[in-house]
Amino acid sequence: MQTPEQTPNYKAIFAEAVIAPRSSMRRLLESGLDERHRMTMVLLSGVLYAIIFTIIQAATPLPEELQRVSGLLLAVMFVGLSLVSYMIIGVLVKWLGGLFGGEGTAEDCKTAVAWYMLISEVVKLCLLPLDLILPAFMGAPLAYAISGYLIFVLANYISEAHRFKTVYGACAVLFGLFALLIYARGSILANMPAVPA
Repeated sequence: MQTPEQTPNYKAIFAEAVIAPRSSMRRLLESGLDERHRMTMVLLSGVLYAIIFTIIQAATPLPEELQRVSGLLLAVMFVGLSLVSYMIIGVLVKWLGGLFGGEGTAEDCKTAVAWYMLISEVVKLCLLPLDLILPAFMGAPLAYAISGYLIFVLANYISEAHRFKTVYGACAVLFGLFALLIYARGSILANMPAVPA
C-alpha cells in the first residue's frame, strides 16, 4: 500500500502527460502504482471512450442496428473492450520490448499501457468540440495529426517503461505490436464462418 510520500503528484503528471511524456511516465513508475490504480485508469478510459462515442453518435447518427443498442450496454461493451485491450497489449509490450533489450517489468509495461489508454481518451475528449465544428477538409488532417502525436506519446511511455535511451526501441516495439494485431485481425476474419446469403 502506498504511503503519503509515495502518492503520485497527479497534477504534475497530468501536466506533463502530453508535453513531456517520458517525464510523466517516470513519475508514475517511481510512485510504485499497483494494479488497483492501473485498473482505475483503464476503467476511466473505457467510460471516456463511451462518452466520446455517445457524443459522436448524437452528432452523426449511426446505422439503425447500432442505434437500438442502449447507452448502458454500450458503456459496458467499451469498458470490457478496454479491459481486454489492456491485458493483451500489456503482455505484448513486455514481450516485444524484451526482444529488443528492454528492461521493463510486467508492471512497468502495464502502467505505460494503462496511462496511455487514459491520456489518449482525455486528449480525444478535449479536442472533440473542434472535430465536431470543423469542416471535414480541416477535421480529417487534425485527426491524423492527433493520432500521429499520440503514437509518439505512446512510444515515449514505452521507452521509459523499458529504459530505452531513445524512442527507436519503442518504435520497434510498436511496429511489432501493430503487425501482430493486424495479423490477428486478419486471421480472425479469415476463419469466420461464411454468412448465408
